[in-house]
Amino acid sequence: MELAGEVSLLLPLFAGFAAKVPLVKTRGIRSRPFAPFVYTCRMKAKAVLLGTGLALAACAYQQLDARTRALQTETLSNSKMLAIGMLIYCGDYDDLYPYVQDTKAAFVVTYPYMKNLEVTKTHNPNGGSFLFNRKIGGVKSTKVHPPEQIPMYYETNFWPDDRRIVAYADAHAVPVTKAGWPKIETALKKTFPRIAKKPLPPGDKLAKEFGVKF
Repeated sequence: MELAGEVSLLLPLFAGFAAKVPLVKTRGIRSRPFAPFVYTCRMKAKAVLLGTGLALAACAYQQLDARTRALQTETLSNSKMLAIGMLIYCGDYDDLYPYVQDTKAAFVVTYPYMKNLEVTKTHNPNGGSFLFNRKIGGVKSTKVHPPEQIPMYYETNFWPDDRRIVAYADAHAVPVTKAGWPKIETALKKTFPRIAKKPLPPGDKLAKEFGVKF
């Protein structure tokens, strides 16, 4: 960055000098042997200046993007923890997903396996939250097939890079692009044989009952 700063300071001076030398037509080059050299220097100076500017801009963008990527990585980790907590819950309840009426209820019943409500949050700069796929609620986990293609949790909003994080029924999680989102929407519409007969109370009521404070 220091070298780029020095170059960006010196190049305008050189470019200014080159700009003072008049350009000549091809016919006049024979009588002015240094004209092609000066012309070439002018073009190179402009190209380097443009390249330096673009490089500096790209550097700033990468720094901003790095911060966003860090937030996205943390959110991706959160989604995996949510999915793993849900699978552990299923293991304790005859492989049955909780028949919940909202996502908050899913968070409450799996809280004992996570002990950390921070994992229920997304750090998406564009806002939003995680949603539980209620189509799998009250369903045997073994009947959710194929698990690697059925969303368990997913984000409501796209990130600045036009991706949303999805955690699948096999507990793997990935950011999905806008181009791939129609496939997710189709998967979210898929229904499965529900065994549970009665849904659990709403999340707010369950949270109060179990003393879980969001």
